[in-house]
Amino acid sequence: MQEISIQEYWSKDEVFGIDSIAFADGSVVPIEIDYESEENPKAIKTYGDVYTLEFGEKQKMSEFIKQFDFDEEDEDQDEIAELIRTGQILESMSAKEDGLGTRFGIRGEFELSDNSKLIFGDGSMGNEGFIVKVDDKGNLAWSLFSTGSNPFINCELIDNKIHIFSEYNFSLCIDPNDVLKTTIDNHLED
Repeated sequence: MQEISIQEYWSKDEVFGIDSIAFADGSVVPIEIDYESEENPKAIKTYGDVYTLEFGEKQKMSEFIKQFDFDEEDEDQDEIAELIRTGQILESMSAKEDGLGTRFGIRGEFELSDNSKLIFGDGSMGNEGFIVKVDDKGNLAWSLFSTGSNPFINCELIDNKIHIFSEYNFSLCIDPNDVLKTTIDNHLED
């Protein structure tokens, strides 16, 4: 079975548009960025909200996408859902046709010492954010996509850590060599 390639999405100016970190090897880790419902007075920069980042279990992308329901009235989505259910991943369909890719807008990038880059910005719906790591040839190593983050708009090096800031004013502290070590910083006041 052919796994869906994050590089295929990227080559069509899209990213994998489900809350997750997707890897070049065809694996994916579900993520959730959310906030605690009780206001925190130390969370001045994030308007009282304290954001959290949770990771799910690493799995094959083809297994991960089987859990999602598609609009039964849409013929293309029915066909896609059937191909996914039967394990025939969409080798003949483009990333846009499969309904799981999303367009994006780049807000910035951060060049790493090995000439790879972290590129970040927003998804097509406005409430979404993405971060990708590309090598010096433009190939994706991984892509992070979140519907709970708002766009990622800025990048700073703070205490030798790469912080990529959301419009909500929290930042993701990224280890570009192991994105699964990513943490969230709410920049709480003392």
